[in-house]
Parts: sequence; structure tokens; C-alpha cells
Amino acid sequence: MMSYLTSTLLASLMVCSPATIPAPEKPVTVKGTMRPDVSKAGHYTVRVQFEIKEGWHTYGEIGDGSGIATSLKMKLPEGVKSAGAWKHPVGSERNEHDSELYVGKVTFSRSVVIEPAAGGKTIDVVVSYQACTDTFCNRPQTKTVSIAVPTSSSAGANIFERPVRINVNGKPLNTVAKKRFLSPGIFDVDGDGKAELMIGTLMGSVGVYENQNTTGKGDPVWGPWKDFEDAKGNSIRTSNW
Repeated sequence: MMSYLTSTLLASLMVCSPATIPAPEKPVTVKGTMRPDVSKAGHYTVRVQFEIKEGWHTYGEIGDGSGIATSLKMKLPEGVKSAGAWKHPVGSERNEHDSELYVGKVTFSRSVVIEPAAGGKTIDVVVSYQACTDTFCNRPQTKTVSIAVPTSSSAGANIFERPVRINVNGKPLNTVAKKRFLSPGIFDVDGDGKAELMIGTLMGSVGVYENQNTTGKGDPVWGPWKDFEDAKGNSIRTSNW
């Protein structure tokens, strides 16, 4: 029979063993988002972000130790195509086995091309990882993150309105002024409660365009160039750099 002292010692060891330490329910939270690439029509970036609780980590590359490396597999619906491989975050540190550790917030990203007809469908990303502390590892986890494909009405191409050319004296500014590297701004220069268009040029000249639309409705109508002057009527110039 086991002595009372031996049984008490074994019970104490079992309670203190790292394998019996209760783990948080969710040491890792995974969520997915998508954002448009405004420089390329139809191109989007799928982002999967890990939020890892303090004291925990997941793995990138595995060195000569144990552990499960984080992996992502994307399931694309019809009308959505991949435009490159996953971009993995740089591990924040490495352990004694030269394994790459992810801690805190880390983000994986991948580019996709979406056809308008695919709007409203779903991209599924299957994520596999293992959460560990310095003394304990949870069982490997596999989760599916679903990301809605935006419809045409919410596509990135509609975030910004089409650019509008600035006209002065009835013609495009750059063809009338004949000046290079114009820097426009709108200010109430003379303090009359009405805004004027001001233009600075590379060579240091500054011009003012009065708004000839006095109705108070609609877009401004900018008149001809007038030199920006001081109280004595002298043209004001600035440094060209």
C-alpha cells in the first residue's frame, strides 16, 4: 500500500504540474477583414489578424523544437482570384530552439482580385495554429474565418469621387497660368467673408482668384489671376523652396 506521505506528495505534484494548469478559454482571437486597393480597380487585401493574450504565443517557423506552425488556407468563391501568396508577419522573437514566435497582435495579408458579380459572396480562410506559454501548450486549433465580399455599391472604386479640374477665367488652371508645380489653397484673403483661391508657384509668385459666383449657390467660378499684394500694393513673393 502507498503510504500517506507518498500519496500526499504525488497529489501535490499533480496539482503543481504545468500540464494541469487551466488554460484561458481563448488565448488567441482570430478575425478577418478586407480593404480595397484604391490604386488598382477590383483589387483587395484580405487581412487575418491574431490577438494573442499576454504570456502566450503561436508559432511561425519551427526550429529544432516541437510545436505547430501557423498556416492559412483560403477558399475562394467563383469570381474571386488570388493575386499572390500570403504575407506572413515577422516573428517578434525566437526561443532557444530557434522557433519563430508570434506574440501580441500579428497580421497576415493576401491580395485578391474580385469581379463585380462576386459581390455578396464569402471568402473562407481556414486557420491552423497552436497557442503556448513557456511551460504549457494547448492542443492545435483549426478555425474558419469568413469574410464577406463587398458588393459593387461598396467597392473601393466608389470611396473617392472623380477628381475635378480647377478652372480659372473659364479655362483649366494649368493651361492659363503657364506656371509649374502649382499649390492651390482656399482662404478668405481680404477678410470680406468670402473665400478666394490662392495659388503658389515653384518660382515664388503667389496669385489670388476671386470667386465671381455671387449667388451663394453652386460651385465657385474663379476669375483671372491677380498678384497677392501687401497693404502698400507691392506683390508678395515667397521662397521657391
